[in-house]
Amino acid sequence: MHIKRLVRGAEVELEFDLNPPVSEWRLVSQSESGASATYQADGYTLVLEETREKAYTLGEFSLRRDSGHAFTLHRYTLDSVSSSVDLQQVWMPWQLETHLEFIGLQRRPPRTLGDPEHQTMADRSIPIIIGKNRQGATTLAVAFLDQRIETELEHQVTTHVPSGSQPRGVANFSLHRPINGHSVGPVSEHRDGFFVSSGLSWFDTLRLFRSVHDEKVGARFRPSPDPAWEPVWAPWGAPKGEWDFRRPESIGPDELSEVAPVLKELGVRGLINWLSWFGDVETKFKGREMTWGFPEYVGDFEASPKFPDLPGFIGKLKSTDLLSMLWISPWMAGRQTKVRQQLSEALVELDIDPADRQYNVFTSYLCPRNPITQQYVPEVMARVLRETGADGYTVDMIDSTSLERCVADHEHNYSAIGLAVADTFTRIREACDEVNPNAVIEFRARYSNISNIYNATAHRSPDSGEGGSYDMNRRQCLVLRSYIPPGVAVHNDPVWWHIEENDQTVAKMISTMVASGVPQIGADLINMTDEHRRILKAWLSFYQTHKQDFRYGQMRPVQDDSMSSTILIERDRKAFVSYASYPALKVPLRADADEVYLFNCTDEDSLYTILLNIDGGFRATVHNYDLSPLSESTLTGADGTLLVDLPVPQGGYVSLRK
Repeated sequence: MHIKRLVRGAEVELEFDLNPPVSEWRLVSQSESGASATYQADGYTLVLEETREKAYTLGEFSLRRDSGHAFTLHRYTLDSVSSSVDLQQVWMPWQLETHLEFIGLQRRPPRTLGDPEHQTMADRSIPIIIGKNRQGATTLAVAFLDQRIETELEHQVTTHVPSGSQPRGVANFSLHRPINGHSVGPVSEHRDGFFVSSGLSWFDTLRLFRSVHDEKVGARFRPSPDPAWEPVWAPWGAPKGEWDFRRPESIGPDELSEVAPVLKELGVRGLINWLSWFGDVETKFKGREMTWGFPEYVGDFEASPKFPDLPGFIGKLKSTDLLSMLWISPWMAGRQTKVRQQLSEALVELDIDPADRQYNVFTSYLCPRNPITQQYVPEVMARVLRETGADGYTVDMIDSTSLERCVADHEHNYSAIGLAVADTFTRIREACDEVNPNAVIEFRARYSNISNIYNATAHRSPDSGEGGSYDMNRRQCLVLRSYIPPGVAVHNDPVWWHIEENDQTVAKMISTMVASGVPQIGADLINMTDEHRRILKAWLSFYQTHKQDFRYGQMRPVQDDSMSSTILIERDRKAFVSYASYPALKVPLRADADEVYLFNCTDEDSLYTILLNIDGGFRATVHNYDLSPLSESTLTGADGTLLVDLPVPQGGYVSLRK
């Protein structure tokens, strides 16, 4: 019943579960090269066309019934079997567990029977499995071309212990779609494809995959508007003396008015006030209780009593040139909300035990496959944007929905949930564009995927941990940048630090943020020390000076380590290198680079690195962590090598000018 191909040294199989069913596929014709093939089975015809390039093979297929009648595709599987020689890691982007990704060869982790290893669809992750060697090169990457349909990803690598029918030394990557009782159809034809690649770095593999996807599905590149590149404050603050227990969501107009001139002075151009715009969160969150109102109170996007004239307040901020970003999760309908009553016909119902601890969470959403939801979600985002005059949204909690099949007795106009969600994302883009084509529509990382990146204007790193890990922030921004092209904004997760943090550490956090993406500050500006404010102001000024280089430059990792410790941004003849926990010894630059900035985010008060491909003399200026100049010297490169061995304070940088 399988269709078998040999692709880039891997045995690749396609299997289809259809209604009407098929028994066995047979090859009826094939081109001389084998790149084009036609298969038939029980009244179905599958045409497969392979594009074979140096770094990848793309197999596109179309499936139809010879009679022209409709059919239902319950499930189809892409399975690859290859050697595990030189395989060190198996990686699936945005497979997250308590803010960490699985790294290393995982035997299938313990989980509930039937619970897949990883799931993707239009609102979460990318349907690709990547095997990497110790240098970070891809040994084999296998993916579906269509990014929308919900997909289960699994892998199994056997080394010293054979497993069932799988012998030692074998890597098996499997992708199954759709899932959980969903289907595709009835349809008269189904088209999809598979992408297989090897040899490139993981970073270039994802970049290539996005490029191939864009070309084949006709995705249109959408550069981010100017406001998406401005630093913003995502408030963590409170009246002085209450920073340790006061919830950030409790900030009202008085605190915001107090901090607005401080934002302007520091170079922060806007703010995201999370839930404070909507609802009386202080009452619902019971003051010091550090839990939030999801899934009970979120869904009514009406101004909080604290903001009796929200459009007027936003207008006041605008008059001082401050952007105002609203928080929204438009599919959500919490149990204590008005929208839950108003749109009761569109609520999702799931066939799961109400005693399950996730039941209330999963059933606090509108059903994505219902036409009422598909109309409401774009409308509410456009309406609130228009009525408040806000400059955009951070769109949150979309990937917390369940992928279980909705069993409600209401209309479902899509058989696959991912197709419904993808359609609504497109409608969101169109609706918000009609109100303000320059609005900042920020998606979180898992739905800032390849399928969805042009439906938003900004894409934010996932949560960087309760301690505000700037190393994690850097790595996750880099993953986003692997497939999000220059010109499209990547945002840091709001960077937070303790009000008594060491000055050099604060500088390293801000420096990392500036290099990784558009700055978002989560620190408490109301209680922040004057020295921290001075450091922040200096680095945000640096960001503004070089903003166009960060906007249009190409970011990439210099080496493959779990922290992505050394990253490089290049544009024209300028280069920025950020060194962190495990700094790269050698950094290859463009041969015409004549302006280079080296950020010391290591744990040493010095930098030792070799810059490659550049020659001639450079004036080296060492800057302190507050960016004040400390010393000057002349460095000379020869034979394409420039040695930099200088004392540089942690959080400081070296500028090199030819």
